[in-house]
Amino acid sequence: MIARSITNKSFIRTHPVQTVLTVLGLNGVLLIFLPFAARNREVYIPAVVFIEELPLSLPPFVFFGALSWWLAPFVLVPSAISAGYLRWLRIGQLSRGEEIAGYVFALLAACSIVLVEIADMVLRYQPVEIGDFYALIIFGAGALFVIQNARSTVSPVPNSLVAMQVAYLPFAIVWILLVVIEDPRPLVGWYLAVVTVLAYSVQIVLAAERPWQTLIFFAPLALAWGLLIWVA
Repeated sequence: MIARSITNKSFIRTHPVQTVLTVLGLNGVLLIFLPFAARNREVYIPAVVFIEELPLSLPPFVFFGALSWWLAPFVLVPSAISAGYLRWLRIGQLSRGEEIAGYVFALLAACSIVLVEIADMVLRYQPVEIGDFYALIIFGAGALFVIQNARSTVSPVPNSLVAMQVAYLPFAIVWILLVVIEDPRPLVGWYLAVVTVLAYSVQIVLAAERPWQTLIFFAPLALAWGLLIWVA
């Protein structure tokens, strides 16, 4: 059993597919600075729009949530995922400090998105709807999968990398679906986001002890965004 586990870990790490997926995942670091979508002559670049639309007069609680909502999922997490996978492919493991940092980044990304959702519900002064809890439902399912995967003794990929990918996917899919729903013209950043989501999704499946266990996370994710498209 131990020999089979070691062989499995080595095979997953050294397989060319893993290297290709890691290179494709590097797109997640770039897309914030690239044109994402356009409507008429207006081009949407995430980093530029964020700087222009972040009001400095927001209450500290909301300002911190808005700031972390961008920095954690859009900058810290994809950068840490790429760096972590490149190091893992090179030496086959992460240090204890790197593992802890990965979990911290994943938690920060998840909490920042949930924080913005809660702030949005509070500031709207409207009745709370079930759709407002999508982030809580998805991240709850993601946390359940990450915890279950952490207990595996044969998972070939450091679980902290999986945790960051689980935190990143719902965020990226929101931006992809907004373009589909609101019907602007997708540009290079949008296509890179799609490539990144697909690459991360395959890596999560490869990281699971049994591929079907990823349904714990992917099923609620697909259901939530399916409902979002249907309602829109």
